[in-house]
Amino acid sequence: MSERKTIGGDPPVKSSTGIYHGWIIAIVSFLAVGGSIGFAQFGFGLFIVPLEREFDWSRTQINFALMLGIVVHICSPLVGRTVDMFGSRYVMAISLAVIALGFFLRSAMTDLWQFYVFSTLIFLGGPGAAMLPAGRLVGLWFPSTRGRMMGFVTAGNNFGGLVAIPTLTLIISTGGWRTAFFATGVMLVVLSVIAYVFVKDKPYEVQREIGKRWTPPGITSQAIGKAITGLSVGEAFRTRAFWLIGSGMTLQQFVRTTLVTQLAAYLVDVGLSATQIGASLSVLAFFGIISK
Repeated sequence: MSERKTIGGDPPVKSSTGIYHGWIIAIVSFLAVGGSIGFAQFGFGLFIVPLEREFDWSRTQINFALMLGIVVHICSPLVGRTVDMFGSRYVMAISLAVIALGFFLRSAMTDLWQFYVFSTLIFLGGPGAAMLPAGRLVGLWFPSTRGRMMGFVTAGNNFGGLVAIPTLTLIISTGGWRTAFFATGVMLVVLSVIAYVFVKDKPYEVQREIGKRWTPPGITSQAIGKAITGLSVGEAFRTRAFWLIGSGMTLQQFVRTTLVTQLAAYLVDVGLSATQIGASLSVLAFFGIISK
């Protein structure tokens, strides 16, 4: 086994066979984003009409669950702190399992208050299942190409929608909304296990991968350490980039969440068939992938 000296004054690192594990990390993060955000947001609208018919709930009552999501996501900084303390692996796996539990419970609900409680459980798992741990992982494994890789990972959101729309439409039409909720929970349990098995989030684990095939440029001890430490909260607040990115992400979320969660029910109201609705939402999700 040959030795290769990394750039930046790092000690010699033994080259190994196999593919750089960061690519597996990127794929797992892509799927976690798709399973948690993609299914939860794109799929929400597909359940509105079935729930109206089953329980005679108003659309306002159903959509109030989304307001609970806004309240819960205010706690995202606490989740970020948890990621810093315990790492992305455990937080991502546990959060996916929490979301899965919420969907399992939704499949057995009988009252509106249960829908709100179980939806809150799903929203609680959201920040820790997707963007927060994924962002840390991308920064650790791809420090010099993190922007490009985050584009790939966030495309999982729309990929999840692209898969969720036809899949859930089929399940709801054949097995009912309870079966669709339960099936979503099963999928998320599988993703939770995958995250626990394949995610590695320690700096020394990245260093072990240096020299493998498709190792991205710029992987050094200094780059890895910088990706872990980053900026303090106070330092971030004093940067222009923080406020521009934060404002942009907040504003686009108002439009995006409204569109992807309400479009399916609206298209039912105007008389489109399930096939036409599925095709319309799939086109939306597809171009969302392209835009990333």
